[in-house]
Amino acid sequence: MEVFNDLMERAGFDTIDQLAADSGLSVRTIFNCRHKLTSPNRSTVKLLAQSLLVHPEEVTLALSARQ
Repeated sequence: MEVFNDLMERAGFDTIDQLAADSGLSVRTIFNCRHKLTSPNRSTVKLLAQSLLVHPEEVTLALSARQ
């Protein structure tokens, strides 16, 4: 989760709410992905990557990183 938080911080997001509003995803979807309650699908990764201004692979790695 720390790696994902770093991506959020670099992109200027302080909260999941802000990221959700920018990406068009629900807060619940982002929370579930961050806490490994669900695996994100390709479209979720793409939307997160666009908002975080990174390549989708970075999002996948951040979400799969050990806490």
